[in-house]
Amino acid sequence: MASTDLEGRGVALVGPVNGGLPTFALPDLDGVGRLLPAAAGIALMSFIESISAARAFAARTDPPVDADRELLALGAANLAGGLFQAYPAGGGTSQTAVNDGAGARTQAAELVTAAMAVLTLTLLASLLADLAQPILGAIVLVAAIGLVNLAPLRRIRSVRQRDFWLGLVALGGVLVAVLISLLVLLHELDHPHIVAGQSAPGLLVVRPEGRLFFANARRVVDQIGAIVVDQQPPPRVVLLDLTVVPDLEITALDRLADLAEDLHGQGMILWAAAPSQRPLEMLRRAAELLGRTDLQSDTGRLGVRLFPTIDEAISAHRDRPQPDRPPA
Repeated sequence: MASTDLEGRGVALVGPVNGGLPTFALPDLDGVGRLLPAAAGIALMSFIESISAARAFAARTDPPVDADRELLALGAANLAGGLFQAYPAGGGTSQTAVNDGAGARTQAAELVTAAMAVLTLTLLASLLADLAQPILGAIVLVAAIGLVNLAPLRRIRSVRQRDFWLGLVALGGVLVAVLISLLVLLHELDHPHIVAGQSAPGLLVVRPEGRLFFANARRVVDQIGAIVVDQQPPPRVVLLDLTVVPDLEITALDRLADLAEDLHGQGMILWAAAPSQRPLEMLRRAAELLGRTDLQSDTGRLGVRLFPTIDEAISAHRDRPQPDRPPA
């Protein structure tokens, strides 16, 4: 490039590179408000690429990739880099591919990279001025082209169409795909699947599949109410199966209290079975909200009774000689 006139023909050069090592400097906090939205996007993308590279290049004999440790390492690196005016740090897919192609197998490769960066900044920075920018792009493309594998995309399409389309979106823009994935996840959390069926005469078992929290509690309770109305003949007991519900928050408990009261008004009572300790504990703590919720009695204000397993609840229903009636 130094001996030709390609720059005059439109080939861009890297240009002068400021040499020297970075110096310690406290960050200017006045710009935090303006930079925070962009910084959050950079942090998200950096973590996504880092964890993707770690999982893509991890050997079968390597320890499992721990996303929490990766995030902690990235945070520590950027915290330290921020004190030396560094660019945001992150694990790069193309850089990892270059390292892998060069035979890197241990952390020693990163020590060599760091040493070469110091050497370049202190002694070789002036030699980079005439480097053509297309060469930098070619290095990235050559390293990244080996990462393109369409076979998994075809497999995803045969198993789950939605994820296939998200994959295609990711080809056009990773950030867009991430945002769409988050929206899809939020939609699924907001619309948990509900399975219902009568396991014994007069006993309707309803099982919501997913976490119950402020965003979906009302919708779930409304769906359960609609399922109960559709039952012919109406059940005497509605058993809420919380087997796959990992937790209950206060809003969900409020809505369950509403459900118990609505069923009480229709001549039905609400039972709940929670094999997991967390939702069972939350229901016990809500004794004032849901009535007496111990495992032995159903004589509370709204007649709610708790069981540690579904089988115990079904057995208790079958053993009762008289139809369940809510307390007067």
